[in-house]
Amino acid sequence: MGKYHLQVCTTTPCWLRNSDGIMNCIKSKLGINNGETTSDNLFTLSEVECLGACVNAPMLAVNDDYYVRFWIFLNLLNVFYLSKRYTHFYGLPMPNIV
Repeated sequence: MGKYHLQVCTTTPCWLRNSDGIMNCIKSKLGINNGETTSDNLFTLSEVECLGACVNAPMLAVNDDYYVRFWIFLNLLNVFYLSKRYTHFYGLPMPNIV
């Protein structure tokens, strides 16, 4: 399990709001599939059933934190992970975007 466990809800309300696209985006950005962990043990990706906030679909949980506006989180992944600058932020908690 990576330091950050990314859990994407794929039940009907989230699926209707493009949770498949979110999964695909994370997969392509991190280079991992469902149930896999990045080689640096930073991120693990999981497809989950209902995070209990269907009115706010789609939902993403990172460890024990829930995000409804997680496109901001995806942008952070893009900036910190893909640019390789994320190593400077290992000790910081994930931002609360809710």
